[in-house]
Amino acid sequence: MTALTSEEKELLPPMIEPFGRSNKLPEKKVLKDGEIESKGFTPPVYLAEFNGEPEEVAYVTEEEIEAYIKGNGRFEEKCYLWVIDETIIRLIREKTPNFKRTHDPTCVCHTNLTGGGQAHVGGEMFFADDGRIFINPFSDRYGGVTINSAQWEATKQYFINVGYTDLVDIVELLEIELLG
Repeated sequence: MTALTSEEKELLPPMIEPFGRSNKLPEKKVLKDGEIESKGFTPPVYLAEFNGEPEEVAYVTEEEIEAYIKGNGRFEEKCYLWVIDETIIRLIREKTPNFKRTHDPTCVCHTNLTGGGQAHVGGEMFFADDGRIFINPFSDRYGGVTINSAQWEATKQYFINVGYTDLVDIVELLEIELLG
């Protein structure tokens, strides 16, 4: 495991509570049943190790990534949710069942990675079958396009420091501008 250094923490977005950067209405920012559970999932939450992959990783193909970029699919069954909390990158497959979540959807969410606590940033991650790793900051709880470019660059650099050197920025592929 490659824990965050104090220097890296300074460059990342500040730690926030869930929905801290969200433009949602206040009534939509309430955590519901099962959204703060952080244990008991199969497969479990994965703590990022040097260039490591979770067990039985679901790989995306080049064709699926191209379709995603063109807006023709999201491939939730192969999507991983990630957050950088106060110490490390945590991730879990988005379609991991969450039997304690009693509303739609009944799968895990970003707050399951933090136990409902704070995180620097979160988003989505795809492992490609050729070794590339695609990431974005598209978490309505811990990310979004409300972080600035320097914070996103620091986030990507931390992924690289953890060994994910063949990193692809989905924000750049989609040509989305972050703040500042």
